[in-house]
Amino acid sequence: MPDQGRQAILRSGAGAQVTVLGIAHQKSPPFQVPGDARDDPPEQGFELSRCRRRHAAESRSGGRQLIDPVALLQFLGNWKIPALTAPFVVTTLLFVLACARFGNLHSTGALPTAGLPKAAAVEGIVTASTIGEGLLTGLAQVFFQGNAITGVFFAAGLLMSSRAAGVAALLGSFAGLLVAWGLGAAEPAIRAGAFGFNPALTAIALGSGFFVLNIGSAAYGILAVIATAVVFAALSAALEPLGMPALTAPFVLVVWLFLLASPLFRRLQAGTGTW
Repeated sequence: MPDQGRQAILRSGAGAQVTVLGIAHQKSPPFQVPGDARDDPPEQGFELSRCRRRHAAESRSGGRQLIDPVALLQFLGNWKIPALTAPFVVTTLLFVLACARFGNLHSTGALPTAGLPKAAAVEGIVTASTIGEGLLTGLAQVFFQGNAITGVFFAAGLLMSSRAAGVAALLGSFAGLLVAWGLGAAEPAIRAGAFGFNPALTAIALGSGFFVLNIGSAAYGILAVIATAVVFAALSAALEPLGMPALTAPFVLVVWLFLLASPLFRRLQAGTGTW
């Protein structure tokens, strides 16, 4: 993964560019409200002054922060953490929930069936075929592709772009699979890569993007990957009554928490993917 592609967020002065996951955004200068409108043309002074007062009131009350998409990036930038896939997760979940009130929109069956979570039971026998298919399908599931062959192409693309990112993705998917297997997850879910795609993303972010690779960062990344698999199971159960998927929310939450905690660990050094 190129250095500029791994760059999560760069913050500077007003009017500068903000780079989020490799995409540059122009950062607007802070809004300033003049004390009056005496410098404006007479016929426009009253209207402009009223608009400015209203804009200032909205800014003070936080109104703009709720509707301005850039506000999320600025808020997270204050905490020095990247947005990751949070906009995708929030938008998708809200739109899928809204579909319950639109009769012309029908589910394809890919969404979970709404209902209270049932008691877990060990289902199926995990074999070498399960592990091999689950490893590759876990990568493919990042882009909603439940196919091991697709996972092969994704892994090859990652390895060509960055060997570190490719290896981290494969190890992350494998670790998530092992956690699920060890804790008794259903064999079909393991084979489908359900427990692989979030840990794979976490491994890429923490193992090859945000920290210099050393023993400390490797141990930190492994702990985050294990936590991601558990958080995926928890969120999946929590959202099941709504018939909603967890998507990449486990990856986002775990990476945020581990980035916020990282200043407490002196052996963790920021990598080239500055955040």
